[in-house]
Amino acid sequence: MRDHYLEGEERFGPFMSFIYSIASALPLPRIIYTVAKDDIISAHPDSVIDIGCGPGDLLKMISDRKGIELFGVDPSEWMIKAAMKRVSGRDIKLAIGSSRSIPFRRKFTIITSTLSFHHWEKRTESLRYLSRFLQKDGTIRIYEMEKRGFAALGPLSKHAMTEAELRESAKKAGMRVKRIKRQAGVICAILSVR
Repeated sequence: MRDHYLEGEERFGPFMSFIYSIASALPLPRIIYTVAKDDIISAHPDSVIDIGCGPGDLLKMISDRKGIELFGVDPSEWMIKAAMKRVSGRDIKLAIGSSRSIPFRRKFTIITSTLSFHHWEKRTESLRYLSRFLQKDGTIRIYEMEKRGFAALGPLSKHAMTEAELRESAKKAGMRVKRIKRQAGVICAILSVR
C-alpha cells in the first residue's frame, strides 16, 4: 500500500487514531467542527471534500444537510476505518489519500481542512495541487485553532496557526485570501484561485 505521509508529518496508526477518535468528542474539537460546519453550510455548496477527515466528525455533521455530495480522505487507513464506522449509513465517500493525492476524479465546490493543515509538511505544494480540484468559483477553507492565548503555549502551539501563517501559505501557493474569519478561538482562511 502506498504511504500517503511525508517525512516529518505526524502519523496516525491504530492507537493514535483511537485516541483521536475519542478526543474529537471533547469540547474544543466540537466547537471547531461546529464553526466549520456552519460556515460550510452557509456557503450552499453542492460538493465538499474534507482533506485529513480523521474519524469523520465534520462530514457526519454536514451530512444532515440534504443536497451536498460529501467526500473525505485521510492518509491513515485507521482513520478511514474509524470514519467509516462513524458515518455508517450516510452517503459519504471515503478513501485513503492526502493533500497531495486525491483519489476522486472530479471537482468540488469546497475543499476543506479542519484541524489538519498544521500537519501538512508541504503546504505550498498541497494547496497548488488541491486548487486543481476546485470548481469554478470554488474555495479552499482551512479551519484551525488560532495560535494565541492558551493555544500559543506549550504543546498546543504546534496544533494551532496564526493569520500570518495562513496568509503566507496562500501567498506562496499563488492563491488569493478571500477572507480570514475568527470565531470562538477558531481561525478560518477562505482561499480561492487568483
